[in-house]
Amino acid sequence: MNSSTPADASDPPSNDLPDFPSAPPTPSAPIATSLTHLPRHVDLDAYSLVTDEALSFLVDALTSTKAPAALCDYMEAATGPIDAIARASKLLTAAGRKLGKQAGLAQEEGEEEEGMFDSDARNLVEVARRFEEPQMYSEDERQRLDDALAYFNAPTPGMKPLTAKTKLFQGEFDAVKGIGRGSWEVRAPATQIVAFMMGHTPRYTAFDEKGNTRGGVTLGERANDHHAVARVHVPMPSPLQDREFVTASYWEKLSATEYLSVLVSEELDTFPRSPNLVRGSFYRTLKFTVLSPTLTKVEVKARIDLGGSITPRINNMIVRPLMANTPVSSIRFFLYTRPADGFDEGDATELGRFLMLKLYQHRDHEHVLRVELTELMATINVLRAASRKYRFLDELFVCVLRNKMKRSANQAAYAVTASLSSITSKEASLVGKSLVGLLMSNQTGSAAVEEFILTYPALTELDAEYVWFRPMMVAIADELMGKVAYGVKVRAAIGAALSIMDMVSDSVVIIDYYATDRSGYATLLVGMVLGNLFFQVLLVYGQTRGIGTSRLRTFFLDSLAVVSFVKPGLDAWRVSSGQEQLPGAAFDPLAEMMVSKFLEVAFEGIPGMVVQCIAFVESEKKSKMAILSLLISAGSTGMTSTVITFDLDIDPTKRKNNPKWMGLIPNVNRGLAFGNLFVISTTHILAKGIITALLAITNSAWLMLFMACDYGLYIAYKVVRSDLSYFIAMPATVAVPFSIVMRVLEKSVVDFTGCFSYRLPVFVGGAWFAFDLAKAQVSVLVVAHLYNEYCEDNKTKLDSSTVWTIAGGLFALWLVSFSHFVLRVAVPEYRHTLWSAQTGWQTSCAYFLENEDDKKRVVVFHQNRALWEGRIGGEVKAWVRESWDRWERDEPEWLKKITPTIPDEYLPAAAVSTLGAARERRGSAVASVRESLRASARERGEEEEEEEEEA
Repeated sequence: MNSSTPADASDPPSNDLPDFPSAPPTPSAPIATSLTHLPRHVDLDAYSLVTDEALSFLVDALTSTKAPAALCDYMEAATGPIDAIARASKLLTAAGRKLGKQAGLAQEEGEEEEGMFDSDARNLVEVARRFEEPQMYSEDERQRLDDALAYFNAPTPGMKPLTAKTKLFQGEFDAVKGIGRGSWEVRAPATQIVAFMMGHTPRYTAFDEKGNTRGGVTLGERANDHHAVARVHVPMPSPLQDREFVTASYWEKLSATEYLSVLVSEELDTFPRSPNLVRGSFYRTLKFTVLSPTLTKVEVKARIDLGGSITPRINNMIVRPLMANTPVSSIRFFLYTRPADGFDEGDATELGRFLMLKLYQHRDHEHVLRVELTELMATINVLRAASRKYRFLDELFVCVLRNKMKRSANQAAYAVTASLSSITSKEASLVGKSLVGLLMSNQTGSAAVEEFILTYPALTELDAEYVWFRPMMVAIADELMGKVAYGVKVRAAIGAALSIMDMVSDSVVIIDYYATDRSGYATLLVGMVLGNLFFQVLLVYGQTRGIGTSRLRTFFLDSLAVVSFVKPGLDAWRVSSGQEQLPGAAFDPLAEMMVSKFLEVAFEGIPGMVVQCIAFVESEKKSKMAILSLLISAGSTGMTSTVITFDLDIDPTKRKNNPKWMGLIPNVNRGLAFGNLFVISTTHILAKGIITALLAITNSAWLMLFMACDYGLYIAYKVVRSDLSYFIAMPATVAVPFSIVMRVLEKSVVDFTGCFSYRLPVFVGGAWFAFDLAKAQVSVLVVAHLYNEYCEDNKTKLDSSTVWTIAGGLFALWLVSFSHFVLRVAVPEYRHTLWSAQTGWQTSCAYFLENEDDKKRVVVFHQNRALWEGRIGGEVKAWVRESWDRWERDEPEWLKKITPTIPDEYLPAAAVSTLGAARERRGSAVASVRESLRASARERGEEEEEEEEEA
């Protein structure tokens, strides 16, 4: 669609979409489309036999008796008269299909090379070239454009966000003034988008993707390249009278990277008023900002008055859904016409979101969905090319988009091992239906698609052939997880329910402790809960401190979620729905969730579990509520530990960035892996909590001595291996104490949960992880013996058989589940990570030494300098100085993010001089631990050291 009209007649309004119109120009000749998929009722074997010779025989059958040998063999193979009739029927059906196909062969071959709207795309390229030439504006045109820019920049305080239910665009609306604003990105050059808005797409304007006439638009004569006029007829719902708008369009180049366009109502002699139509008024300003040669940000501010006697409320009810057509139409046109070989990851993400926007509304009406999908696949260049080569794609996409869960079905019911060249439509249907189960068993859409692709050989081949397939599927999966009831909503509910259940059980136990004169335990539990809440709110503060205008609102809402114990559910919802990191936020949603879970385990889950275990063992009466609370706490902490391991390991981005360490969990049957990890963590937590309680009751001095030796040995191990410094970049003044605190916390988490994520070298490392697990399990049996032999509290002491039953049972269950995971579930190539001796500094150096891609090598600057500078600092410095000119010329997407983290002495002198002022201004903004966690604190640390040296 283009800028001459407030609505796209081919698309019914959607009340879920924001506002902002545009209009098609004059229609041209109708466009015919052809179905290229072989119907299911056509027998493939018979179809392959209908050659030109066979067709000739069938046509001349009444006068000729000489048939092709293959045809005779096919008929002679009939087992009887009925089979012969059936075979003849198949031949005739196939012949009819082939004759029809041959009749339209010329047209189909033309469409193979020519997309439906490719001529419009070529026209935009030519027009856009003229737009680069200087434009001469009249005084009236100049005034129109100046007014439009002032209107666009004028503040609109009454705006309220609109829920578009799509990530393709954003919008807000002032219901009092009837003004709408919006923004979106179009993956095309700015001049071509301006030309599109000025109505230089006659075929796209005249016809929709079905070949139906849009109608309703009459273009006037163009005065010049920057001025166009049009009349738009807009049908209205009964009993309202139809409307018309007469508009003039203008555009101007504001700077090298900005363009302005305005569409305004005018009274023109060439378009006199009609007595049958009510004339409305329209005003819209568009601003185009060049983000890259092929990516443009579009912003709009518009208002529409339908005219007549309708009230403002009714006007806005009708106008708001109409306005959504401007972003949708502009995105759609360039998506349709983008060459198949020009699709990149961003284009594919846009395609997935567009398919969801257009097709998901039909998921309950399979026939309509199939028709709409077929038409889109025949229109969008990249899908048309792929669907002509692989006929099963329409069936795959239909089942994916329907996303229906079949009762009593499991993943085994969808087993398909066919390759890409041999997969049938029926098998593609099973593959598509399997995605729903994977969405349920994975935390993110990208993880679900990763398993989806790796489960089926055909999809693995398809992913290797088409760069757009995976990101398109990830975009679809992300939106599906946010829309279907069993996706993100269940995850959010489970996360919140577990947290609330744990809190309720702890509250009951706390009340019981106070009632039975064990207030010390109750006070400890309350302190641990409050401590966890304090650190969670502190995390929220660090996360929201730099996000801009909505900082206070976001901080308040997230803090409210913390104190109401629903923050785990909120985090799960953000991750599962594919929410992106807010500008200025310290972490992306997945990282925030992982840090939050770590704090919960470290400051409440583990200490609370130990306190409850001690209180339970010491109590004379072992109440069922205490046992239930103990099990709930262990299960909640075990679930948290499992989620940390599972989500980090299966995350495709982390697997891509850390291929040597991420991949322990298999690509298929991940539900089994999740359950296995949950049993391991829960039994480990129970065993460790109980033996800690037993040893504390037997002799608290022994416990203190054991813990001091254990933690001291770990710190000494890190120091001896030059691995004490934590991997997060931080100022040198806090590096040592911060590293010691983090090492103690991470060891505590491993000690009490056995969380597999901490086997990575940047944490405790594989060697210590294996040693710690073995030590913890052996200590279960040792402490059980010590308790039975040396505990002197006969009043509350558990009998020997009970202790050995609990200790032996937990040890056996852990050993069986751990062995099963390592030997039968874990990916063999990654088993070595469970006992690897690689250190954190070796890993930091490996980011640079083992990669040739600049994007991967610059990760070294996100690591603590103490880990790598003394070893490879000279090589890194030489590489940066050698590459800097090339980076500035090519402007890779990561350069702006990484530049603040590169020390001045690593940059060329000219770059230091150029960046100096900006780096000084930024210095005060990063003087916090939060900025350190965002990988910019290294620079601050250097500045502090320099100031100390100067002093």
